[in-house]
Amino acid sequence: YWHHGVKLYSSDDLYNWKDEGFAVRESNDEKNPFHPANIMDRPHILFNEKTGLYVLWAKTTAKWDFGIATFSICVGKDLHDMQFLREITPTPYHAGDFDLFEADGKAYVVFENPHTEMICAELTDDYTNLTGVYSSHLPQKCPPFVREAPAVFVRNGKRYVLTSGTTGYYPNPSEIARMDSIHGEWTNLGDPCINDVHRNSFHAQFSSVFKHPFVEDLYIALGDRW
Repeated sequence: YWHHGVKLYSSDDLYNWKDEGFAVRESNDEKNPFHPANIMDRPHILFNEKTGLYVLWAKTTAKWDFGIATFSICVGKDLHDMQFLREITPTPYHAGDFDLFEADGKAYVVFENPHTEMICAELTDDYTNLTGVYSSHLPQKCPPFVREAPAVFVRNGKRYVLTSGTTGYYPNPSEIARMDSIHGEWTNLGDPCINDVHRNSFHAQFSSVFKHPFVEDLYIALGDRW
């Protein structure tokens, strides 16, 4: 089994964490992307103020079809009771590692088109589908140079995206790019990891960057270690 659904945790201090149960429970239907035997990872959630719903996107791949990766969408009025809505194949691309973010009154998904480039796509007003508006960024010829695992954040009014190289389950140097405009130029600023003596992003792959809610100009990068 690959997973048992999407769990929730909460914290008042980013140090002590409370288990809040499930946002999305596992499905008994083998064709449902949230069945435990199917691959599901990197869930991201946005709240849509227009609909009053939480919208969760996850990267999914059926166990019997490793060639087609999709986004699976869940929605709910409560974080503890989100229901599967649909799967999306971001044609003409496939769904690699991704992040969701809001900017300029819209929502976007930025994802790796596997082994090729990063794609930034606009979401519909309800955040549950794609509009068909795309842009391509940071193209590379092949792994390990292709970027994956994007994490978007804003600092001092400028938007940035942190990415990993493509080396399977082996960590590698990170890169950070500045989004001069979301569908415009992305400027590579190099490796942001200071004192990373082994050049492997502190033996991690980052999946999220967020501003500390209490400390001025402090940002936390969340990564996983395999």
